[in-house]
Amino acid sequence: MHLDTIHLEVTYNAPVERVWQALTEPDQIREWCYDVPNFLAEQGTEFEFNKLGHKNMYLHRCKILDAKDKKRLQYTWSYPDLQIGESVVTWELIPRGPITSVRLVHEHLLNHKDGGDAFTVDSFDSGWNNILKRSLADYLEK
Repeated sequence: MHLDTIHLEVTYNAPVERVWQALTEPDQIREWCYDVPNFLAEQGTEFEFNKLGHKNMYLHRCKILDAKDKKRLQYTWSYPDLQIGESVVTWELIPRGPITSVRLVHEHLLNHKDGGDAFTVDSFDSGWNNILKRSLADYLEK
């Protein structure tokens, strides 16, 4: 495991179709995470969102690298206003009958190191754990 990569796997009591919709449909994404009105799970499309972190609002810009229906979603992750490097987020969905495991990998995090305390590997790890184990879990299993 690389020191600049986060690996998480969480299993949800939801079928793969429901998990995929939660990850790719703007109205559903808004319910558990952030507002991304122009999100489209197609290779080459870009999306942006603002997210609060360490008391500051940060513009996130992402570009879809790969989107395989109900299987995999991968995109770049950058902060254009901060002029710091780019990382890559990959979601893998593993259907297990009525439940679905989700593997999230966020790699190249050291590319964000010049952004300060809000951009440490520990900060990203804490954020993703909260998103996957609380926000997304609560949304999918309500």
